[in-house]
Order: sequence, then C-alpha cells, then structure tokens
Amino acid sequence: MIRMFLLAAVLLQSGCAGAAIYAESRKVTREGITPPLATLAPGIATDAAAACVMQGLTQGEILSLPNSGTLDDPDRAKTFVAGVVARPGVAACLASVPKVG
Repeated sequence: MIRMFLLAAVLLQSGCAGAAIYAESRKVTREGITPPLATLAPGIATDAAAACVMQGLTQGEILSLPNSGTLDDPDRAKTFVAGVVARPGVAACLASVPKVG
C-alpha cells in the first residue's frame, strides 16, 4: 500500500513538472513568434494573430521550438512562422482577426 502511495506521488509530481514545462514552452514560443508575425501580417492585432498561430502549432512544435534555435534566428523564425500562417486553419483564423491602425 505504501509503495502504491509513493508511486502515485511520484507520478503526480512528474505530471506537474510536465505541465510547468509545457506552460513555459508556450510562453517562450508565443514571445518568439510575435516579432516575425508582426512583420508578416502588419495591420492586424498581433495578440490575436499570435493566438491563431499558437492554435496551429502541434504540442511537439511548442515543446521543441524554445530549444531548437529557430526562434533565436530572425530569418529562421520568419520562415517558420510563414509556414504556420499558410496552414489552412491558421489562415482562416487570421482572416477573422481585427485590423488595427
């Protein structure tokens, strides 16, 4: 019984750590996609556009982007974001984003 309790405690803690890592990865990814997105889609609300792009990313992309170096290189980041923007669901979402300015 004690072993089951200890195993459950370990699994719960690892889940919390995983959630924290994912949340931080989402934050870093969102911060990294915003500058190239602003240049690719000027005149639309950047926060709403970033939300569209984030919805179009896979969990694997969100987890790997902060450590891949893609977001650190402006040209690579712009190329990556342009590819995501071209995805059908993302493009439709961006079309509904309000214009600014």
